[in-house]
Amino acid sequence: MRDLYTGDRSLGAGYSAPVHPGVMTHSSSPRPLTPHTARALFREAALDIAALCVPTHCVLCAAPDRSLCRGCATVLHPRPTAQRLAPLVRQGPAAGPPAPLPPVFSACPYTDAVRGVIVAVKERGRSDAIPALARLLAEGILASDALACGARESRPSLPLVVPLPSTRASERARGFRHMECAARGAIRVLRQRGGYRLSLRPWLCSRPRRDQVGLGRDARIRNVTHTMSASPRVRGCRVLLVDDLITTGASVREACRALHAAGAQVVGIVTIAYAQRHSS
Repeated sequence: MRDLYTGDRSLGAGYSAPVHPGVMTHSSSPRPLTPHTARALFREAALDIAALCVPTHCVLCAAPDRSLCRGCATVLHPRPTAQRLAPLVRQGPAAGPPAPLPPVFSACPYTDAVRGVIVAVKERGRSDAIPALARLLAEGILASDALACGARESRPSLPLVVPLPSTRASERARGFRHMECAARGAIRVLRQRGGYRLSLRPWLCSRPRRDQVGLGRDARIRNVTHTMSASPRVRGCRVLLVDDLITTGASVREACRALHAAGAQVVGIVTIAYAQRHSS
């Protein structure tokens, strides 16, 4: 038996000892434990303990012990893309020329997997799946131009992250503000990965309106027109606007209108996903 693991010549000149994964031999040395690997191991251990205390399952395939299993998580890979919105027409007696809007950067298309996670968070209250959306949002922010003109460690030079609001009724039914949570998670990811010290400011609010699901382009525009307002504290600030999904751009344009009316400058717009536009 000793010859089997030492590769003695008596077993044949071409024989070499089998290498078993995870088993150290006298000639092997342990791999160095990097901070990234240590964090990953600690995170997996914490998730295992949490799964024992509070049983959970994957929001997509219902596999046990993880809010998003490893197989489903690989499907949510970012594919950033950008699209242009028409300039914002100013209104009022002192209205100036149309205000150009920055391009909208989206982290990925609105696939069935992305839709499943967003619906689980918004409709089923699965706040434990928000970190997956936060990572996608962080990728979209990195792909945009919003951070290009700001120093990583300088808060004044970086834009304020302002999430699009849900209606009060939706927030009460859900029990949390999903985009505010996703934006906070994305800020944490960006700080760990690139040292960006962004600040979250939920300075937009929305009045009651119909749900946008199922509405055509014109109906969406009518549904959200003049339903948002911005805090006066946003005056003079540079803003990075974030949302979960863009379809026709009606909600994003209304948020930009409210921010411009309050004196803010929208320097970037980022969404987690983008959907194909539907005609009314």
